[in-house]
Amino acid sequence: MRNNIKPDHDSHYNPSCFYDKGTHFEVLEALNSEIERNDEYFSIEHHIQKYGGKMPLWVIVELLSFSSLSKLYSAMYKNDQDVIASFANTTRELLVNHLHCLSNLRNKCAHMVRLYNTPYNNPAKLKVGLMRKNPAVQMSSLFAYILVLLSNLADFNSRNLLIVDLTTTIEKYSEYIDFDLIRLPSNYADLMKQYSGLT
Repeated sequence: MRNNIKPDHDSHYNPSCFYDKGTHFEVLEALNSEIERNDEYFSIEHHIQKYGGKMPLWVIVELLSFSSLSKLYSAMYKNDQDVIASFANTTRELLVNHLHCLSNLRNKCAHMVRLYNTPYNNPAKLKVGLMRKNPAVQMSSLFAYILVLLSNLADFNSRNLLIVDLTTTIEKYSEYIDFDLIRLPSNYADLMKQYSGLT
């Protein structure tokens, strides 16, 4: 953590612990709204009664939307972002971008917005080495977002299952799919395996 100071359990409430104080305030406002809507939950009621409503991060993370979680991370100081990114074996630049991309993708799914033939306005950032060998991958495409999702799944089985499900679905409906509208390269299956570390 910043200056090697051991954090306390409510430092996420302290604006001085964040670089972007405006975004931090916005996330806390969203959190307060969620607490008001869910104040009957045992863990929330417990922290309201015993600690005046202040909750440790591992409690509030269950209340934060994906969007708020992404914003909270992006509002941190860079060296704090580095510490968290290191636990995910990535860089802060990639993690900031990936959280934003996954939030966009989640919102499209949650609001039943079409994923196929639709713009992705926040271009994905992908691992440089592999992408140099595959310049056909367009960073603002659904396929690039799928690569982001794959690279952030926690375990081998989850990544493998997603690849199997996607390739099976694409093969099943291949006569109806315009691959250009997904920006799907011809070697998409191999590329998904390479990018997610399965080969």
